[in-house]
Amino acid sequence: MKRALHVVAGTLLFALLGFALGSWLTGWYSDHLARSDADINTAVGVFLWLWVPFAALGGYLADRWYRRQNPPR
Repeated sequence: MKRALHVVAGTLLFALLGFALGSWLTGWYSDHLARSDADINTAVGVFLWLWVPFAALGGYLADRWYRRQNPPR
Protein backbone atom coordinates (compact mmCIF):
# COMPACT_ATOMS: atom_id res chain seq x y z
CA MET A 1 0.00 0.00 0.00
CA LYS A 2 2.84 2.41 0.80
CA ARG A 3 4.38 1.73 -2.59
CA ALA A 4 1.14 2.63 -4.37
CA LEU A 5 0.87 5.83 -2.34
CA HIS A 6 4.41 6.77 -3.34
CA VAL A 7 3.64 6.15 -7.01
CA VAL A 8 0.43 8.20 -6.86
CA ALA A 9 2.18 11.02 -4.99
CA GLY A 10 5.04 11.07 -7.49
CA THR A 11 2.62 11.10 -10.40
CA LEU A 12 0.59 13.95 -8.91
CA LEU A 13 3.71 15.95 -8.06
CA PHE A 14 5.12 15.66 -11.56
CA ALA A 15 1.68 16.36 -13.07
CA LEU A 16 1.45 19.59 -11.09
CA LEU A 17 5.01 20.59 -11.91
CA GLY A 18 4.50 19.72 -15.56
CA PHE A 19 1.27 21.70 -15.68
CA ALA A 20 2.90 24.77 -14.12
CA LEU A 21 5.95 24.59 -16.38
CA GLY A 22 3.93 23.80 -19.50
CA SER A 23 1.45 26.57 -18.83
CA TRP A 24 4.23 29.08 -18.31
CA LEU A 25 6.11 27.98 -21.44
CA THR A 26 2.96 27.98 -23.55
CA GLY A 27 2.06 31.46 -22.32
CA TRP A 28 5.56 32.73 -22.97
CA TYR A 29 5.58 31.22 -26.45
CA SER A 30 2.20 32.71 -27.31
CA ASP A 31 3.32 36.17 -26.14
CA HIS A 32 6.76 36.23 -27.75
CA LEU A 33 7.10 33.82 -30.68
CA ALA A 34 3.69 32.77 -31.99
CA ARG A 35 2.64 34.28 -35.28
CA SER A 36 -0.96 33.06 -35.33
CA ASP A 37 -3.60 31.23 -33.37
CA ALA A 38 -2.55 28.03 -35.14
CA ASP A 39 0.92 28.35 -33.59
CA ILE A 40 -0.61 28.71 -30.14
CA ASN A 41 -2.87 25.70 -30.72
CA THR A 42 0.13 23.63 -31.79
CA ALA A 43 2.08 24.67 -28.68
CA VAL A 44 -0.84 23.69 -26.44
CA GLY A 45 -1.18 20.37 -28.26
CA VAL A 46 2.51 19.59 -27.80
CA PHE A 47 2.22 20.51 -24.12
CA LEU A 48 -0.74 18.15 -23.64
CA TRP A 49 1.03 15.28 -25.41
CA LEU A 50 4.14 15.72 -23.24
CA TRP A 51 2.26 16.26 -19.99
CA VAL A 52 1.04 12.67 -19.62
CA PRO A 53 4.47 10.99 -20.08
CA PHE A 54 5.99 13.56 -17.72
CA ALA A 55 3.44 12.66 -15.03
CA ALA A 56 4.10 8.94 -15.64
CA LEU A 57 7.82 9.61 -15.24
CA GLY A 58 7.07 10.99 -11.79
CA GLY A 59 5.31 7.78 -10.81
CA TYR A 60 8.16 5.69 -12.18
CA LEU A 61 10.81 7.70 -10.33
CA ALA A 62 8.80 7.53 -7.10
CA ASP A 63 8.56 3.75 -7.46
CA ARG A 64 12.32 3.48 -8.05
CA TRP A 65 12.99 5.67 -5.03
CA TYR A 66 10.66 3.57 -2.85
CA ARG A 67 12.31 0.32 -3.98
CA ARG A 68 15.75 1.73 -3.23
CA GLN A 69 14.68 2.84 0.26
CA ASN A 70 12.88 -0.45 1.03
CA PRO A 71 14.70 -3.39 -0.57
CA PRO A 72 12.95 -6.79 -0.53
CA ARG A 73 13.94 -9.06 2.33
